Amino acid sequence: MNNIQPLSSFYQVTHSDLIKFGIDMTQKAKGVSSGISNSNKISDIFFSSQLPQIVSALKSKDIIKIKKSVKNKNCELEVDRETGFIIKENKMFNHISKFNPSSFPDKVSVDLENVAYWDLYNNYITPE
Repeated sequence: MNNIQPLSSFYQVTHSDLIKFGIDMTQKAKGVSSGISNSNKISDIFFSSQLPQIVSALKSKDIIKIKKSVKNKNCELEVDRETGFIIKENKMFNHISKFNPSSFPDKVSVDLENVAYWDLYNNYITPE
């Protein structure tokens, strides 16, 4: 009668087995090098599309205040009029990623319902 072992224990190889057969590579192994370089160049920061707030922070801002009323409480959000990026965060507006600057009126402040923006899912919301 044949004795059949389970496959999991049949293929189990220990570290001492590797040393025994001369296959142990721990002495020759090299550390994994990172593919990402830690670049601190100012030009990389200026032209990075991932950091638009830094680019907009370097020039003077023309700010528009976006207002929203929630539970009889008025909330405001400061936005760069030229780029549409949010300058000062507010939890009441955390569903918005960016505003459309072409939808801004020539006023100092405006209601949220009167401007266009992109939400966090990249849906474009038009003014009412």
